[in-house]
Amino acid sequence: MTTNEHDAALESTLYDVHHAVDAATALDVLDRIDVDGVVHDATSDDWRLDVLETVADATDAAVLARTPDPDGEFAAAASARGATGYCTHDDDLASRIAAHLDRYPTADQSWYRRLHDAVTDPVDDADETARRLLEVGCDRLDLPYGFLTRFDADEQHIAVAIGDHEALQTGNSAPMADSYCQYTADTDGGYLAMDDAREQLPASNPYEAFELGCYVGGLVEPDGEVYGSLCFAGDAARDREFDDADRTFVEFAVELFEHELERDQHRRAIEAANDRYEALLERIDDGFFALDENWRFTYVNERAGELLGRDPDALVDERIWSEYPSEQADQFRDRYERAMTEQTPVVFEEHFEPLDAWLEVSAYPSPDGLSVLFQDVTDRKRYETQLTDLLDAVRDLYGETEREDIAQRVVDATHDILGYQYVVVRLHDPDANTLPPTATSDAIDRDAPDRPTYDVGESRAGRAFERNEVVEGEAYLPDVHGPLTSAQYYPIDSHGVLTVATRYDETDIAESDQRLAQILAANAAAALDLATRQRALERYESVLENVQDMVFVLDETGVIEYATGPLADAIGQPRTGLVGVHASEFVDADVATLDAAIDTLLDGEDEDATFQFELVGVDGPVPIEVDVSVLPGMHGGDIVGVVHDISDLTETRARLESENARFRQLFESLPDPVVENRFVDGEPVVERVNPAFEDVFGYDERELVGERINDYIVPEDRRAEARSLDRSTTDAAPDEPTVVSSEVVRQTSQGMRHFLFRGISYLDGDVHRGYGIYTDITSQHERERRLQVLNTILRHNLRTEMTLVSGYVDELAVEYDDHDLADRIRDAVDEVVSLSDKARELERALEETPEPALVDVVTHVQNGIADATNDHPDRNVTFDADSATVVADHRLEIVVKNLVENAFEHGGGEVTVSVTTTDTTVEIRVDDDGPGIPEFERALVSGDRDITQLEHGSGLGLWIATWLLNAFDGDLRFENDASTVVAVVPRAPTDAQAALAAESDESAATED
Repeated sequence: MTTNEHDAALESTLYDVHHAVDAATALDVLDRIDVDGVVHDATSDDWRLDVLETVADATDAAVLARTPDPDGEFAAAASARGATGYCTHDDDLASRIAAHLDRYPTADQSWYRRLHDAVTDPVDDADETARRLLEVGCDRLDLPYGFLTRFDADEQHIAVAIGDHEALQTGNSAPMADSYCQYTADTDGGYLAMDDAREQLPASNPYEAFELGCYVGGLVEPDGEVYGSLCFAGDAARDREFDDADRTFVEFAVELFEHELERDQHRRAIEAANDRYEALLERIDDGFFALDENWRFTYVNERAGELLGRDPDALVDERIWSEYPSEQADQFRDRYERAMTEQTPVVFEEHFEPLDAWLEVSAYPSPDGLSVLFQDVTDRKRYETQLTDLLDAVRDLYGETEREDIAQRVVDATHDILGYQYVVVRLHDPDANTLPPTATSDAIDRDAPDRPTYDVGESRAGRAFERNEVVEGEAYLPDVHGPLTSAQYYPIDSHGVLTVATRYDETDIAESDQRLAQILAANAAAALDLATRQRALERYESVLENVQDMVFVLDETGVIEYATGPLADAIGQPRTGLVGVHASEFVDADVATLDAAIDTLLDGEDEDATFQFELVGVDGPVPIEVDVSVLPGMHGGDIVGVVHDISDLTETRARLESENARFRQLFESLPDPVVENRFVDGEPVVERVNPAFEDVFGYDERELVGERINDYIVPEDRRAEARSLDRSTTDAAPDEPTVVSSEVVRQTSQGMRHFLFRGISYLDGDVHRGYGIYTDITSQHERERRLQVLNTILRHNLRTEMTLVSGYVDELAVEYDDHDLADRIRDAVDEVVSLSDKARELERALEETPEPALVDVVTHVQNGIADATNDHPDRNVTFDADSATVVADHRLEIVVKNLVENAFEHGGGEVTVSVTTTDTTVEIRVDDDGPGIPEFERALVSGDRDITQLEHGSGLGLWIATWLLNAFDGDLRFENDASTVVAVVPRAPTDAQAALAAESDESAATED
């Protein structure tokens, strides 16, 4: 019963089709007609599962659900609503119905529904599911005993049992050699049925141990791993044989239980993962809690309890907004609700009033709730505030020019920003080599006004200055209650020392405050350096006032300290506007480039240097050359530079390089591979190649330069053709270039490819030079040939076969009772259908572009043989193989299938398939004892003969094999008068095989 209007073709089959567009119409049909099967059509937008369930409940017939495109989610939902199978609109509906009704006969539908119900009822125990399946199976097979076994080495353990057989009870064990299940495990397909076990058993041990007269069982292999067997048995021999319906029923029960085992294993894995997840959450340093969709705590880790000041277990199941009302956490609530509403994570920092703390929060929503990670960042926020204030104070430092004023600003910043009362700055007196107190805080002036002057190296302050490192210790302030205090001494480079102290009843200096004090000391040193340089500049500034050249002076950081009038005029700013600005503001070089150049000079590696930049001038960019050197006699090192305008020189260079630059851009940007050559003894030697050439042919330019290009990309059998092409290319007239064009085949990184080659050569003095341009035309070449083959063969063969059908029908009109003629008609129709199927198979295979991978050729050969014998069950294939690895994909199975089918068609007896290896290839041989493939058909397939209306292949099998082998860089050849067809596939490199083996070992170790 189908509702899809596109299946009118089904009407022409053996089935009577009844259409229904809704549940009521379908039920009416089911009331009137005993149907064999139901087809439920769903669209991509409307699955109509309620209709499916209603119809499935009203019939015991097979129910096949289908969609326009593959949809795993729909297939699962349809199965839960009663569907017994699934397909898509691309499937042959008539074939799928026939196969489905064959597997699930109408008479057995109620039993299959009972099996389905046994696994869909909610249970958390696989053994209980097995018990239900066994009960249904015993009823269906009319047998008293059902049992599930589990294999363990040489032992069989009964996991679940139905019936009162003494030896077949839950928990019993027996040696595998004494069990019926041993033979089930050893059979092909994992299924064994014995209607008279005593006569059919190959050994007497099992019968003597269990005395079962009949037995049927299937091997249970969840996820491909052998678990045990699902079995049914009786005391006496069965009065009828177990038929195909019995086998299908048992195999379906086994399949359902395998799925249940896999689901149970997955559930246990999820539970273990959850346990590991909770353990991980308890180990992290951040607080973590989870909320459900009703804002109730579902989990709170220990760290969250510590930060929130609450017992984690006491918070679970409580609503967060009851525990923390909105007036305490407005900002948190707003952000959490936005995260849930928009289903978007939020990250923020906010002050939490109940704890008087700053929290950094990351909240991750899901439809079921919210997961929140947070940490206390109060100390960090305080540090950031202090750092911001400190940077403001540092800017004021650089505005001072006197040493004493800089020292006092350092004292004020330490007191006001860091909050320490006892602060002293001592600046070095180079004449006396002492450290007198230069600036002090109010608390020092009040409690210890007469601070001593220390020699360098004396006391902790002297040692900090001498070593240029921080020193810790105690300070003695006799007039302070409790004279001992904690103190830190920070060197201000070569200028002095900053002392910070706390009273005995105050906390020690925090680590974050120590970092800030070091930053302050470092910036004080820089400010003092700047003040020193300013005074030095004043001494020689008057000398430069009358210099008419463009001259400047930089400090060691690249900041302009001085500039002459001509330089300021060229830039278009007043001289005062240049001072204090980094030189990178006025040239095209970035800060890092200038700093590196200055460091090179200051390190003494060079006494002077010359650089070329562009000056950002008043009239636009001006190319300049700058001569720089270290200004002698300056403390810390300053740089003096003289600027020269080189506009004329730059313009000349630009003109010379313009044409070359345009050509290089064209050469590098061309999408086609291009090689530039010089000809040596008539052969092209590589000068350079463009990126497209490297990509297509797989060689780096460095590998090819200086090499003969023909040695790398020209196949051996085309060397003579290439030499002739080279001669044509170099036959250039002295005064004009030569251009030649030809279709060629070249070896690329992807195998042999067809190209349109264009060679351009010219004389450069006495040397022949040239360019080779390769345009890939492989796709066009292959497409033309494929279309020619498909068009000719399909048009001719289909016309021939259908003509036969027409003739047979005419004969049947005369002799109506001749069954032989009817059989001939069916054979002809079958041939047409087979040819059409192969054409479709070829089209799909050629349209596919899967990524080739390392595969075991034996597995794909076996699968291909199986596909061929499925369609020819009366034919035998002998298979002998060496294990080998190739670079291919699943389409190799299609190659083998078509070669075996070709042997079936042309051979008379048994077909033999073998796999052998050479150093570079894997060869798949298909032998038959037929007369062999005609020479003209071999010539067509190999391309040695053109296709005509009267001369074509008898089928598509060899074409399919040939074209798919080409996709793997393989080939097809014929031996033994064409009774042997050989598929040749490149063998995977040794290192690739080793990598594949290592990957397999690693996967096996992971599963163990």
